[in-house]
Amino acid sequence: MTNWLAGAEAYLHSRPNIAIAAVAAVVLLALIAWIWGPALLTSRHKYESRRERVEDADRYRRNIGQLLTIPILLLAILYTLHQVAGAARRSVEKSDEERFSQGSQALASGNVSIRLGGIHALAQLMGGDRPEALCPDGNQRPLSSSGGGADPDSADARRSPQDQLYRAALQAIAAQAVTSSRLARLGSEGDAARQALEAASHEVPAGADTYAALSVIARRKCEPYSQEVPLDLSHGYFRGASMAHAQLIRSDLRGSDFSASELALANLYQASLDGADFGGANLTRASFANASMTDANFGPGENLASPALPRLPHLRTQLGRAQIVTANAQGADFRCAMMNEARLDDSQLGGADFEHAALSRATFLSAKGVGARFNAACGPRANFSSATFASVAAPIQVEGRKSDFSGADFSDGFFRSARFDRIRLQGAIFVRADLANATFENSDLTNADFRGANLTGAKFDGANLIGVKLGGATVCNVSGLPDVVVSPRCELRFMPVEAGRFGDDCLPTARTGIGVDQQCPYDGGEVVEMAEPPVLSQQ
Repeated sequence: MTNWLAGAEAYLHSRPNIAIAAVAAVVLLALIAWIWGPALLTSRHKYESRRERVEDADRYRRNIGQLLTIPILLLAILYTLHQVAGAARRSVEKSDEERFSQGSQALASGNVSIRLGGIHALAQLMGGDRPEALCPDGNQRPLSSSGGGADPDSADARRSPQDQLYRAALQAIAAQAVTSSRLARLGSEGDAARQALEAASHEVPAGADTYAALSVIARRKCEPYSQEVPLDLSHGYFRGASMAHAQLIRSDLRGSDFSASELALANLYQASLDGADFGGANLTRASFANASMTDANFGPGENLASPALPRLPHLRTQLGRAQIVTANAQGADFRCAMMNEARLDDSQLGGADFEHAALSRATFLSAKGVGARFNAACGPRANFSSATFASVAAPIQVEGRKSDFSGADFSDGFFRSARFDRIRLQGAIFVRADLANATFENSDLTNADFRGANLTGAKFDGANLIGVKLGGATVCNVSGLPDVVVSPRCELRFMPVEAGRFGDDCLPTARTGIGVDQQCPYDGGEVVEMAEPPVLSQQ
């Protein structure tokens, strides 16, 4: 009851115009009834004298006055409730402040049990866990949010005391997660016996209070855009954390270690992930829209997910159907990452490493990947094309959204039926790549290297082929090449690359199981050496 009254009082307190309008309306109606009511009532009767009319009007006014005592009593009751609710609100605020102070003091304790109690107290102050797994936006925030142009911090002055206390409690829990993780890391390095045990089990766990704090952060209630709380989790040690469905929008995770963590469907919209480590983590369907991921690591990590899993050397980072759109991932390490059906549209991927990555049906529309590495990657039906906008006459290509993978290395990759339309591939390397039925229409392939590649059914219509190298390539049913190489070379047998043995799903079909399919594939397969023919050129 106290909380309800406090909430009602806070509602009216935040909307004083409603209360003022209600009082003004009651007073106006009372005046109208008092002044004009008797005149209207007496006008319907005939009186023999003026005195009788006046006496009848006075009688009506007495009756109206008695009736007006009801709204006056109601106003008095409402005023009393307002005072009681105000006292209840102040009592609740004082109680919450005391709980916050006690919880914050508990976080500074040297006893882990007391720290866990402090985290629990702050979590209860925040309202507990959210009942639904995903927030209303589906955890995949669109590129242009409804409030994307506003600065949420500018509304601090208008925040209610409860909202300000919620933000303070959440930020205190985040600070505790980082601080306790660093202490756990230092303790593990200083204890020789513990260090030997961790080396034998391939695990270096963070503290219990660290995991508890991260769990509270991951399961906190959904926040409207104007109330989202960016968290500072930078340079923390969070290996093996369980944070599925976490809302980490615009949060700072720079330099943090989330290797082997559970972050499926996490929302990292506009987050700062520069130098963070996600090796071996599960980031299936996570959203990295507009995030900064410079030099972040998504390469294979040690098997730290669970003691029940078989101990394998490495785990492949799970990024299937992840949203890495309009992100800055220059120099990021995606080696061996499972990225089937992931979206990397409009992203900056210069110098990124996708060696041995699984990229089946992944999209790189209008991405910039100059110098990126796709060695031995498995990307059947991947789309690297430039995005186009339909018009009445023909599709329109915006120059600023033109894909650029100049100097990228696709050697030994498996890119059957992949699309490389209308993009820059100057000096790109496709040596020994399987490009059967791939399309390079209207692309700039100046000085590109296709030596030893499988070009069966490939399309080069409208492409710039100046300086292209095709020595030893399997050229069969290819369209768009000049007359000098138009004669088919279907008799050459292309040796399948290692990535191609997994098929269109980039997964081994004979082996199953969570511990087996996550292993990073090794380099292998015999390479057939062929004589290097002259360079193809167009004058």
